[in-house]
Amino acid sequence: MQRPGRSFVAIACTFVLIAAGCGGSSSPQAQGHFGNGSFSGSYAFVLSGKDASGFFAVAGSLQADGGGHITRGTMDINAAAGVSTSVSFTGSYSVHPNGQGSAQLVSPVRTFNIHFVLVSASRAMLASFDANTTGHGTADLQSLTVLDNSALAGQYAFNLAGVDVGANPLATLGGLVADGAGTIASGVSDASDNGVPSGDQPVTGTYSLAASGRGTMTLTTSLGTLHFAFYPVSNRRFKLVETERSPALAGEATVGSNASVSVPGCGPCVFRLSGIVGGKPFAAAGIFGTDDAGGITPNGFQDINTGAGAASVGISGGSYGFAGNFHGTLSLRNGVTGVLSNYVIYPSADGILFLCVDPGSTVTGVATIQAGAGLPFQDLSFQGAYAFSVSGTVLNGSTDVVGQVSASFTGHPTSTTPGTLTGALDINQAGVLTPNLVLDGSFTLDTNARGTAALHTASGTQNVILYAAGPNSPLYFVGRDAGFVAAGSFDLQQ
Repeated sequence: MQRPGRSFVAIACTFVLIAAGCGGSSSPQAQGHFGNGSFSGSYAFVLSGKDASGFFAVAGSLQADGGGHITRGTMDINAAAGVSTSVSFTGSYSVHPNGQGSAQLVSPVRTFNIHFVLVSASRAMLASFDANTTGHGTADLQSLTVLDNSALAGQYAFNLAGVDVGANPLATLGGLVADGAGTIASGVSDASDNGVPSGDQPVTGTYSLAASGRGTMTLTTSLGTLHFAFYPVSNRRFKLVETERSPALAGEATVGSNASVSVPGCGPCVFRLSGIVGGKPFAAAGIFGTDDAGGITPNGFQDINTGAGAASVGISGGSYGFAGNFHGTLSLRNGVTGVLSNYVIYPSADGILFLCVDPGSTVTGVATIQAGAGLPFQDLSFQGAYAFSVSGTVLNGSTDVVGQVSASFTGHPTSTTPGTLTGALDINQAGVLTPNLVLDGSFTLDTNARGTAALHTASGTQNVILYAAGPNSPLYFVGRDAGFVAAGSFDLQQ
């Protein structure tokens, strides 16, 4: 009989008590090929979430020496206490063989404790690990050699989230063109401010990148004139944090495209979504296809969790289109109620970015074109070592998790012959911290790449629903149990 689902924090607390009284079993963190030398060089990062005073965000760059020391760094901090710009810091870090790690960033303004998992030596998924603080983000190895305005040239899609002047949830997607000389002559943005959408608004601005690697950017949008500090990863990606307290936004920009997602069709596409609907947390994952003629095929499905546990709902149709100026629109029809959910979509280097534009919703997400759908399982395999990351909603008891999970199977993993999971997680649930929670589990995955996974500890099980995108692509998931309203991904470690 399957053990009932329980919250990560309940599992974690019980497990820690059990582990404290046990003899020295080998931790999954001791297995793998990573180490301190895997985190070496200059990294740009962004982290945002909620502390005891409200929303906070930080972006910056750091220099890791490969030996556990952060020798120098610069960051910009946006918090309730105020905005601090160009803050110098140093610190330390440690990386386990499985890619899990921890870091401390120490500055005169604020110290940040962070846990992370390496996807590779070039990319890490971050979670805040300070008591009474939640947050998540990313860090990427910087490869930019030219540090002036010419480093940013071409079209970018941006994805920013935070709070408005009333501390309500705010999210915005957009596209812009940087001319390589400090001017943003054209762009467009869409936003949802506490569930009130505003769309197809022009964006203009200026930017300046200094030889230090820190840049400043001003964007004139429907939200007003916004000022940012930014830190480039390469000429294809940069991290941003707003440098005025309200509204307060942070996120990333990556190379964008005006091109249609028809390839032909959308593959199909697997997606994940999270945010707030009607003032309550929301998370979903699913799959849809297109007919190459502006329509959504009637054979998609999704799993939606609004707090009572995930409900499986078919996608019976809808539509999509592109305006030729950075973005397009997408609607997905609920196969039970017939109601359409409406999104703006921005193609980017990270996938197809989503923003829900239905009143009452502040929901964002991403979709990835699926390869090999309907073909033998190996084309959509879940096998190997994966970086595991979870993010819930920022303002409603956020859950942030990073960890490493190894998946293996013999033959085709089905409900009668599942694959196996082993690993370890670092969990921050509403500011309650539990490091190195050892897990094992099982999973199934059908030829449409929808499956389930059960993550076991000594005290219970956490269940998720999986959607696979194909070889070397992320597996997205949504929490299946009541109370675990979060979405995340498994990213294959390199």
